[in-house]
Amino acid sequence: MHITLRDISKKFKSNIVFKNLNIDIQSDSIYCLLGSNGAGKSTIINLLANLTEPEEGAILIDGKTFAKHELSLKKTIGLQSQYNQLIEELNAYDYLHFVGLLYGMRETELHSQIQNLFDYFFDDKEKLKKSIKTFSSGMKKKISICAALVNKPQLLLLDEPFANLDPSACARLCSLIKKYRTNNRIILISSHDLLYVDQIATNIGILEQGELVFNDTLDIFKNNSKNDLGTSLLKYLSPKAENNIALDKII
Repeated sequence: MHITLRDISKKFKSNIVFKNLNIDIQSDSIYCLLGSNGAGKSTIINLLANLTEPEEGAILIDGKTFAKHELSLKKTIGLQSQYNQLIEELNAYDYLHFVGLLYGMRETELHSQIQNLFDYFFDDKEKLKKSIKTFSSGMKKKISICAALVNKPQLLLLDEPFANLDPSACARLCSLIKKYRTNNRIILISSHDLLYVDQIATNIGILEQGELVFNDTLDIFKNNSKNDLGTSLLKYLSPKAENNIALDKII
């Protein structure tokens, strides 16, 4: 699998998110997008999921565009979005069953995959018989991740997957992501959780003010500095100067 974003320009009303953005991601990659809030990380994921379209440029997945191959491409994609994608009136099994049917999965394969996902992510599966609206935010996040994995996608898109998860669930997710990596898959993750990014990433992309200011392997990113990931990341961002007067007033 190969992803290309070529000369992408995207704006929301008068706010320009990208102008002539270019990214190439190869198979066997766990590509982690980093950057400030509003830098466009979720927008890239939404573009690749065909939830929004660019004003200019081309999005190619294995050389194919959504304009000509929308259905076949979407069957290869799994998405855990920043938006609430759950049907909360359903219980967990019925929701994942519904998602699997949308992908055209066979009943036996779908049932087995759902059970495997439940066995991996949940210790108390009795709770899953209740409607999703009764779930905690962490349980809802795990169901969203399960829905992204139910069809065993070649392109797995995860938008802030570690948010709201407890440390045990984060550890399980890290293990899954690392094992899910194969030479015909791409895993693209947007995250602020540098602790987990350091554990799973093969490649790093840093967005700042509509530009890709870093795009290389995790090893090269770490070798550029002897500091921790957070300190290294700040070198590529444009944080506001610390306002000590305001800080003194707060404390």
